[in-house]
Amino acid sequence: MGWIETKLEKVKAQGTVPFVMWVTAKFLFGLGIAFLIAGAFPGYGWITWGAIFIVLGIIFAIPMMKAFLRKY
Repeated sequence: MGWIETKLEKVKAQGTVPFVMWVTAKFLFGLGIAFLIAGAFPGYGWITWGAIFIVLGIIFAIPMMKAFLRKY
């Protein structure tokens, strides 16, 4: 097994709720990055939404990382 598979197995071993929170956090963080990139185009509001989604992604990731670091 490779390094990525090992890490994914550790995350999956946490259970359903932390795994879903981990996936949600990654999605929100990626969406925030996409909005920040879109902010380079004319118009405003994209940067604000990008920052909001990045903060939400971090907030969702904190409980999962606590559970992950506590168990391993």
